Amino acid sequence: MLVIDYVFSMDTAAVQYILGIPKIGLFFWYIPLLSGLILSVWLVRFLSFESPLVERMGWFMSPQEVEPHFVLTETQRMEEVFRLEIPEYTRFEEAIQNPWFYVRHRAVCTERNKKTLFWLRRLLNKPFSSYSEREKFILLNVRNLYDMAHKHTLEKKNGS
Repeated sequence: MLVIDYVFSMDTAAVQYILGIPKIGLFFWYIPLLSGLILSVWLVRFLSFESPLVERMGWFMSPQEVEPHFVLTETQRMEEVFRLEIPEYTRFEEAIQNPWFYVRHRAVCTERNKKTLFWLRRLLNKPFSSYSEREKFILLNVRNLYDMAHKHTLEKKNGS
């Protein structure tokens, strides 16, 4: 109502004379402007709801929602392969030896160069079964130690 009052306050006799429109005609002149201002709130509110019909028709969707990007689909496919290859529960020895688990887990390991030398002497000469929970945690979280343990088990496996 405030907009309508503002618009019609400018409706003077001079404006009517210049436009050649009576007062009621000026109302119809402003209908596109006023309807956009008034109905935009309700239109946005209505269209913000999730609707199966709107989704099926593909309205208001970004190109990524219609057709996912190649990198995203490849990542999802590779994750499915990893999930099939790597069991949900993995023993510690399998986590060190399994190449699929090694590649996937190495990405979350951190570089700790100061810890590497200290723990390297303690861990690599011991059998995996004698590791404490703390030692297992450190080995799986320090990238250099994890790399060396994986290489060490591969060398043992290949008999080198």
